[in-house]
Amino acid sequence: MSALRGLAARAAEAQEVKRKAASAPQSSSSPQIAPPAQTRERPSLVRSMMKNIENAPVEPQTAANPARSRLPPEPVRRPRKPKAAIPASPDLVDAFDNAPDDRVQRVRRAAERVRQRATPVMATPAPAPAPEAIPDGAAPQRSTFVPKPLREAGTRAFAGFEWDIASRYLRARRKEGFISVIAGFSLVGIGLGVATLIIVMAVMTGFRETLISQILGVNAHLNVTSQQERFEDYDTLAVAIRQVDGIIHAAPTIEGQVLASSASGHSGVIVRGMRREDLAKLKVVTEPEASRGSLDTYGGDDGVAIGDGVARKLGLRVGDNITLISPDGDLTPFGVTPRSKSYPIAYIFKLGLSQYDAAFVYMPLRESQLYFNKKGRVDSLEITVAEPENVDDYVQPIRAASKQSVGIYTWKDLQGSLIGALDVERNVMFLILTLIILVAALNIISGLVMLVKDKARDVAILRTMGMSRGAVLRIFFICGASIGVIGAVFGTILGVLFCLNIERIQGAVESVVGPVFPADVYGLSGLPAVLQPGDVFFTLFMALFLSFIATLYPAWKAAKLDPVEALRYE
Repeated sequence: MSALRGLAARAAEAQEVKRKAASAPQSSSSPQIAPPAQTRERPSLVRSMMKNIENAPVEPQTAANPARSRLPPEPVRRPRKPKAAIPASPDLVDAFDNAPDDRVQRVRRAAERVRQRATPVMATPAPAPAPEAIPDGAAPQRSTFVPKPLREAGTRAFAGFEWDIASRYLRARRKEGFISVIAGFSLVGIGLGVATLIIVMAVMTGFRETLISQILGVNAHLNVTSQQERFEDYDTLAVAIRQVDGIIHAAPTIEGQVLASSASGHSGVIVRGMRREDLAKLKVVTEPEASRGSLDTYGGDDGVAIGDGVARKLGLRVGDNITLISPDGDLTPFGVTPRSKSYPIAYIFKLGLSQYDAAFVYMPLRESQLYFNKKGRVDSLEITVAEPENVDDYVQPIRAASKQSVGIYTWKDLQGSLIGALDVERNVMFLILTLIILVAALNIISGLVMLVKDKARDVAILRTMGMSRGAVLRIFFICGASIGVIGAVFGTILGVLFCLNIERIQGAVESVVGPVFPADVYGLSGLPAVLQPGDVFFTLFMALFLSFIATLYPAWKAAKLDPVEALRYE
């Protein structure tokens, strides 16, 4: 518009010059000024404007109407009424007042303003002043709107969108396949670690309980011996001991080592003399894992009971004779001669514990007294109690009921070192296998760190849109915790199913590769497994705890990510 006005003004001046030249007298001496030739045609818009200006009437100049420009004056613009300024937040004063030259600082402050404007929290308008406070003739003042400082968007912890984002991060895409492979290996590692730990703990517990039950089934819980030279009042002492609370029964016994022989070979055995009614109370002998024959013919000179290991070494069956040779024989002028006697085999038992099956021979008490030259006396009283684990609590009551000087030995004194070794081995195996779960938890850390690096741009955009640091932390915590929870639950189910079907699995493996658990080496005929709910839940809790701890650091790093630095080179 200004250019057009300038052009019109110059056209008006040229018209004024022409008018004055036309009204002035022409002299003969003055040369005629020819109008300049039109070198080029004017544009149509300018030409039309010039025609309008030339055809415009010229008003004469009078006192009342002085000379003025042919163009109308520009309209006077009214000044705009300034709007009421809303005071800025105190937190953003520096961002608007100080204009830094650094591009990074400007972007950071711009991102901070966007985050703070995500969910504004406005203050209520100031109350209007009372009518009495307004002076006469003064206009009432309008209340100004004062906003509160802006803040970040707050959401409910573990909201639905956090689970959606976490599940999307866990699903594999083509360019993120490597990260998903690491997460899969972490899940499988935790599952196998938990399953292995449950299986090993169940096998160690089963081995311990089986060993203790067989030891306590064959051996006595307590052995009471007399401090006198000859232990002859054993029946009276057995009656007194049975009166103690918690005592199941007391049986007199004689024990000695002899040489057993047959046509097939020789073997050292332990002969234990017991009455038939006392032997019938030993459940591991009367109800063994496998047996042949019957205890009905056990007694007197009719027969003895031997273990399955002794029968296999000597090639004996029920009804065959076994020859027992004792070095403690008769005294003759030529010295002590060994005692040798043959007995028919009435019963063959298999306890499942090879060290007992290959060593024990049970003989009637009266016959053992004659065989070992201990007529009318025994070696000890075998006491069976109701609570073998608390066997030490019965020592003092038995000593008080005996009313004589006796020696008392518990099963812990005789087999305590073996049980202690099993407990130490169980604890060490637990610590070693826990490292498997720890290694899998470290895989979770590496996978999440790479996921945070890959999702840095997405996290920066979410933070700029107003997502809080806590929401970002919870998203990546859900990613890592999901891997740990799924792996731990999968491992627990796998371990429990393996323990419940361990006999079938062992049979299937042995049918392919042969014996993998020989009884003569491990002392047991099978692989026992006893699941204890405490061990299962403790293993599951430990796996979840390690997984959650491993997830915290990558999630914290993601929450501390600076959006400006993440988007700087985007």
